[in-house]
Formats: sequence, structure tokens, C-alpha cells
Amino acid sequence: RDLNVESRLMGALVVLVTQRYDWHSIGSGVVAETARTALEAACPAVLLAEEVLVGRREGMSLGISGSYGLRSCETLAQMGERVARTWSPPPRTV
Repeated sequence: RDLNVESRLMGALVVLVTQRYDWHSIGSGVVAETARTALEAACPAVLLAEEVLVGRREGMSLGISGSYGLRSCETLAQMGERVARTWSPPPRTV
């Protein structure tokens, strides 16, 4: 494992995008490996997918802090904007 990757992730929000988030995704592959690396670096990982078939509990055990599926008549870009509002810090008031 490349420790440099973990040091680069510290303080970041990892956003994973996949077509389908299912039981295969949590067992192996890019989603599982990236989520585990983010967990080891103690940074949140969120997942955006056209279809989410994995429950919150299973995702949390993998290191996924939140998973979001497309809503009816929503584009991937719109979903990204919706999720960004959830995970972005509120604006500072002066």
C-alpha cells in the first residue's frame, strides 16, 4: 500500500462515483479499496451512484460515510450539487 496516498487524503472528502453500488461493490474493486484507504486516513468518503442497493450499515463498515442515489428526473450533475450542499461547510457570517 502506498502510504503517500493516505497522507494526501488527510483532511479531504473522498467522492466516489459509480453506476451501481451493490454487494459486489463492497466486497472488492475500486470502490471498496478507495473507501478502506479513506477510512485508514480518517477522512469521510461519500458515494454517488445511479442505483444504491447497499444499506447504510454495510456502507459504514466499509468506510462510506454516506451514499446517494439518483432521484427521479435528476441528472448526475444535479445529484452532485445536492450532495455538495450537504457536505460543504456553511458560509461564514461576518
